[in-house]
Amino acid sequence: MAERAFYWLANASYRRRQWVQLLVLGAIFTLLGGFGAFARFSTQMLGEYYLLTGETAPQTLDGQRALRQAAALRPDWVRPHLSLAQAFYSDDWYEGAIREANRAFELSTDPIEKSFAISIVGFSHMGAGRNAEALDALKLAVELDPNNAKAQTALEQLQQKEPAE
Repeated sequence: MAERAFYWLANASYRRRQWVQLLVLGAIFTLLGGFGAFARFSTQMLGEYYLLTGETAPQTLDGQRALRQAAALRPDWVRPHLSLAQAFYSDDWYEGAIREANRAFELSTDPIEKSFAISIVGFSHMGAGRNAEALDALKLAVELDPNNAKAQTALEQLQQKEPAE
């Protein structure tokens, strides 16, 4: 019986040592990047959740709040800024749309995204009655993406108006 007790104590000690080693290693890995990687992943997933929530109802205050939260969680992410710009444009808040679209334009490296963002700037300037600024923005949008049909159409309309004004 003494041998059995000794064996159990020895194994318990070994198991305890394994737990301590695992806890120490876990703490080290967490400090060296495991927790940072976990935090980045969690932030990305939460940002995706807010983005999807906001994009399902961008015309509502809750939807716009969710898009703002997505942009705050990942400030270098283009999509929430583009979605906010569209939402603000739909609500006739042109200054907000211009600000968010310009932010998306700055962040993006894709010419098609850039064209889309700057076309929102152009449409917003049109909505605010600033045709000269709209003309410049829409020219840039078409320059970046000649297949941007909405920007092309709006640009042609503005160019036809321009001589009459």
